[in-house]
Amino acid sequence: MISFLRACCFIAFCFYTLAIQAQSTEQRVEVTYVKGNTPGEYSFRATNPNPCDYTVKVDVTDLTGLSSSSSLPFVGVVRPGENSLFTLKPSSPNSNGTFRYSYTYLRGRSLRAEPKPFVYLLPVAPGKPCLVQETQYIGTALGLKGDALSNFYSLSIRMEAGDSVFAARRGVITGLIDGITHTQKDAMYVRNVNQVDVFHNDGTFGRYARLKAGSIAVQDGDHVEAGQFLGVVSDELSQKPSLFFTVFYLPLLNAQQQTAYRYAHVRPKFVAQNQESGDMLIPNKTYVAIRPMELVTQEMSKRDIKNYFKK
Repeated sequence: MISFLRACCFIAFCFYTLAIQAQSTEQRVEVTYVKGNTPGEYSFRATNPNPCDYTVKVDVTDLTGLSSSSSLPFVGVVRPGENSLFTLKPSSPNSNGTFRYSYTYLRGRSLRAEPKPFVYLLPVAPGKPCLVQETQYIGTALGLKGDALSNFYSLSIRMEAGDSVFAARRGVITGLIDGITHTQKDAMYVRNVNQVDVFHNDGTFGRYARLKAGSIAVQDGDHVEAGQFLGVVSDELSQKPSLFFTVFYLPLLNAQQQTAYRYAHVRPKFVAQNQESGDMLIPNKTYVAIRPMELVTQEMSKRDIKNYFKK
């Protein structure tokens, strides 16, 4: 029983990193307003200095003498850089409007529905066999009442010490954590780990957790291609090194209202030897990684493909 609990606590840290560590390298999103061209008009805007999309919620209170160009509270996606949000205009000529506002923001592009299925590469070297296991959310593993996460899904990919980790899909690096070292083997619970998040074109994130400190070869804002080297798996926490891989996104409903867990998880499909069409992986089964070029380039434009082969 003790070994079971140790395993569950150990492998389930991914949820906590999703809620806490994802914010470690983020920069503050600013929502401000400026006076418009028309007297009494106020235009709201957001500045997002991060390399991925964010979702902002703007609450406007004590609104008098003004009408909004958008429904309130305002919830919308802000791309990296400057973004226009909505405008407050006088509800009648020469009226002196007043208001107060506050805002919150969440990392990710809020999505109305779960993203369409996508075939990922295994994040290991081609020809490399790896044992795949499903991890379990710690609240479920310990039977904590009122602490369930029904859609939690994360994979533990067994590797060897010194093995390289590669991007399973094209995207941009965001939320990178590096420099964390551990000295205790087989710890029951680990809160802080080195990890890389990749923001994908469809609004999902791919998380690669438990990387070796100092081995990460990318930086926040870097664009990476499927199959690109990210770093080396850590062997500090276990005699059997494992990479934790998770795909998650921000549902619009969770961005609009307060929920215990803001992000939803995706059960990704993969390509592997004897599984070229792509399918969900079977737990406790060993797969051999392959890297078909049609999957490496599946999200590239013709120009991107041309430049890729030039490199």
